[in-house]
Amino acid sequence: MRKFVRPGRRERAIGNNHRNRVRALVSSTALVAVSTLFAPAMPAQAQTNWTAAAMSNDWFTAGNWDNGVPTAGHSATLDTVTPFPTVIGGLGASAQIVLVGNQGTGQLTIQDGGELSSSVGVVGALAGSHGTVTVTGAGSRWVTSGAFVVGAFGSGTLPA
Repeated sequence: MRKFVRPGRRERAIGNNHRNRVRALVSSTALVAVSTLFAPAMPAQAQTNWTAAAMSNDWFTAGNWDNGVPTAGHSATLDTVTPFPTVIGGLGASAQIVLVGNQGTGQLTIQDGGELSSSVGVVGALAGSHGTVTVTGAGSRWVTSGAFVVGAFGSGTLPA
């Protein structure tokens, strides 16, 4: 068992005991809560939700979104898989924040060299939600400049 001593503190053993695991869990949970509460606010952006009203699965079809095709200044939410799950099959898809499964069940497929660029990507955002993202085919990818989280408070799937 390793031991460490902090300056001015008594010696404490570090091992696999329950007390140290609980301390670590409480410390990390508190850190996440504090960083969430005091994180700098992101600038407001337009929100657009996938509706598949145009009766297709094409990301680039404006009628599939309630506020038009997302751009780098939009937040895009995909909370439905029926009747048409979202598919990106080409270059140029972008959004500020992409939430796949925010409050419901969302599905996104990036295929055939398709590319999505975003600042933030979350798959399975809120409690009770489920998101699935599949990236398939040569050159297909999702590029984020910031955070990418699979299974935040909900459940998320990103098959290898």
